[in-house]
Amino acid sequence: MSSSSSVLRHQVFDLTFHGVEYLVTLAVDDNGSVVDDENDDEGGGGGEADAVLRMGIEQKNNNNRWKGSFPASYVEGISMKTGNFKKFGVFVEMLRTALANDSDTVFVDLLTFADLEMLKTRHHTTTAAAASAGSGLIGGGTRTSKMSSPSAGITSQKRYLILTYAVEFDRVHYPLPFQFDSSPSPQALQRTIARLRRSLTDERQRNEEAVGGTGDLVAENRALRRQLRDYAASVAAGDVAIATAASSGSGGVGVGVGDSVPVADYALLQQRYDQLRLEAQQKLKMARNERDALLREIDALQGDDAVGSLRADLATAQTAAADAKRKHAALLSRFKATQTCLLYTSPSPRDRG
Repeated sequence: MSSSSSVLRHQVFDLTFHGVEYLVTLAVDDNGSVVDDENDDEGGGGGEADAVLRMGIEQKNNNNRWKGSFPASYVEGISMKTGNFKKFGVFVEMLRTALANDSDTVFVDLLTFADLEMLKTRHHTTTAAAASAGSGLIGGGTRTSKMSSPSAGITSQKRYLILTYAVEFDRVHYPLPFQFDSSPSPQALQRTIARLRRSLTDERQRNEEAVGGTGDLVAENRALRRQLRDYAASVAAGDVAIATAASSGSGGVGVGVGDSVPVADYALLQQRYDQLRLEAQQKLKMARNERDALLREIDALQGDDAVGSLRADLATAQTAAADAKRKHAALLSRFKATQTCLLYTSPSPRDRG
């Protein structure tokens, strides 16, 4: 990197704090100071004092933004107050490593003003209790802060990014305050729009894949309709067989008054009927099972465009099943009629003698 003023490109980190998703951006305006690994040996030490760490935090679910600009002197000042001083370049590298979650020794957390005050109160209470126990006194005061209402409202909108460095026997916390950004810059808004467009594209792609996954369901529906058509054809074949036997002439089982079917043909007809009845029971059971499976899958796809078509296919299949059931009932009635006529037309033993 040259000694002229330059800007390290934005780095974006996708993080979750306390169950809420955020986007954290990091960039460095420097004047010869280098904070990236590739150019770590090029920057001059004198330019680091002019460097500025610029960060932004965006809450994904409502697009609220916070921003903070931290000059090198400020960063080194807060690190000196902690008792564990870090040069600006080292601090930025620690922060980038923590945001990328690349180390177990540095990590970040995002706190509200109320969270920070609660931690301070807890720390002072613990310290006061320890001091009271050591001096033999009972009780200890806690420090509270009072602010005017406008000031409290502004402060409550702040966020604090806490960089924690875990050393061997202690932890060092480096707080970075962020102000609420009520008027984001055009560049920040463009980045937000681009991110939302990417999210919309990804969501559309996932929906298309989900709709495409209904191909198996459609194939099963078509197979069910084919089975129902085959069943209807079998029933129709049974109807033709009965009609043929009924019109074959005299000397058999009667279908109507004066009509008869030969006994041998009647036995074949009864065998055919039993076979059709068994097949009908099996097909109806299979159709009910597949219909129930289709209903469950359709309920799971309530939001998809393919649901209407699937419901129409299912209604058609149910109608075909009802027609097949009616034909089966008609076949049963005709068979019972042949049995009744057989009783009236069969010769008695006396007549045979």
